[in-house]
Formats: sequence, C-alpha cells, structure tokens
Amino acid sequence: MKRTDIVPLKEKRLHGTDTFPCAYYQTDDSFFFADMPFQVKHHWHEELEIVYFQHGSFHAEINMQKYDVCGECFFFVGSGDLHYIYANGNFAEKALVFSPSMLFFQENDPVQSSLIRPLFARELSFLHILTEDSPCFSLVKANFLAIAKIFVPENASGSNPQEQYALSDPISYARVKAALLNILADLAQYGLLSASVSSGDRRIDAIKSSLSYMKEHLEEKIYVRDLSGLANMNEQYFCRFFKKMIGKSPMEYLGELRIRHACTLLKETNHSVMDICLESGFNNLGNFLRTFKKICGCTPLQYRKKSGVL
Repeated sequence: MKRTDIVPLKEKRLHGTDTFPCAYYQTDDSFFFADMPFQVKHHWHEELEIVYFQHGSFHAEINMQKYDVCGECFFFVGSGDLHYIYANGNFAEKALVFSPSMLFFQENDPVQSSLIRPLFARELSFLHILTEDSPCFSLVKANFLAIAKIFVPENASGSNPQEQYALSDPISYARVKAALLNILADLAQYGLLSASVSSGDRRIDAIKSSLSYMKEHLEEKIYVRDLSGLANMNEQYFCRFFKKMIGKSPMEYLGELRIRHACTLLKETNHSVMDICLESGFNNLGNFLRTFKKICGCTPLQYRKKSGVL
C-alpha cells in the first residue's frame, strides 16, 4: 500500500454560485422510504454550515463528537469539520451552506477584521449545537427562518435533500447577508464564538483518509489492508478503531456507500441493474441484490419504481 496522497473526503459540490457562495437545502420524512432513513454520510467542506433540526430525532456527529437530539436545535459545522447526520421516522431538517467570503466588504471595518475574516481563516469557531434553552436560540431561529423564506417561498413544494436552492437577484443577496450577519452578531454577543484550537487528533485525519479512499475507489476491489495502510495501523487494530469511530466495520460502511451510489444511479439513469451492480463496486449480482435488499428493504427494480423512474 504505497499511495499516500489521498485527498480527504472533501465535498466537491459548489454551494450557490461563484459570485454568491451560499445555498439552502431542506428535507423531511416524506422524501424517504420507510426502510431507508435520511442519512448524510461522513464528509467535509470548506464552507460553513448551519443545520436547523425543526422536529424529530437526529443523531449527528462532528469531528467524532456524537450528539443525539430530539426536537428543535441548531447544529453548526465549521470549515473542514468531518460531519454526519442520521434521522428516521417523522422529521424535518433545513440547512444553509455558505462561505464567509460572501460577507466581505470592499473596505475593511471592525466587523470584517474581528468576526468575518477570522471565521474565513478558521481562527474563530462556532459552538457545535444550540438548543432551545439557550437565550440566543429564538434570535438565531428568527433570522434563519427569514433566510429560508427568501430561498424557498412558503407555497413551494419538494423536500429532496439533494435539491439546491440558490439566489440570483441582489435584493435577496442583501437580505440573506443581513440575516447572516445578525446570526453571527447574536452568537458573538452571547459568547458562542470562540478562538479555534487545533485538536491535533490524528484519528480524524485517519478516518478522513479511509473514507476518501473508499469514495475515490468505489468501483474497485478494496481490501482492509489498503485502508489500514492509509491509517498506519495493522488490520486488526484498524477494524476496531474504525468501528469505534464510525459505528460500523469498514466493509459494512463500504457496502452502504456502494448501495447509496447504486440508489443514485437507479434514480438518475436508465442503466440496467447488472450495469449498476458493476458500477457500484459489486462483482457478483447475487451479493449486490442481497445487500441492496438488506439495506433498502426492497429490490433495485422496486426501488426504481418507487422513485418514479419507471
């Protein structure tokens, strides 16, 4: 195992536009089949993210810290933070992903030098979770919902978590920027922004490298020795380490990742089940069908039909 230049599992998707790097997403249980819960797999991105858990029960992780939440709360993701979200049952979730660069002014001022630029440079960090009992919660909620209303009118339909809502007019830009600045000001006023401290936790880098390798080589044969080599661990220790950190064995996680990829292909292409089997890294159709049904609760063709492709 000689490859050492693995790029961490960085999300490549552009959130918003080059001129206004800010996008809004929302989803709820109506979009998901009963046997396939909402799940945002482990990933990271340069942008900041504010997630609003409107109702329901969620399991969220950020840099290996685990949070089980029920009901309303906000979840803040910093630049480069490895994060994961899972929900099942009745739930609703909204998210805003943005780069602090969108808040820059042409001329420097105290707001930019003491608040916005330190966030952009990762010198300042959010708290991870904001619950209803915080005196800042209602202020953040009011401004976040104002942003949500700008992106998605109240009568709009749809809850696809992959659907990105973006803006194209300067008036909306101004209103979103103003509301975001209000959120940052409220967090700062209540002492909920702090100087970033490097954790120096090699576990996070090891997990990032392992997950990145899985995603980059999804269609290839992947062995535990490949992953353990990236983490500089022996295979047995790596398997224990991975399960402790992620909650699944490396091969279980890889199987789920491949099935999620297969689901995307079933919904977005007309490729045959056999082709999708191979494109998702399965060399045996029987194994693919068994794994698919175990994870999704139905066959690939049934899934495609439920998705409205057929």
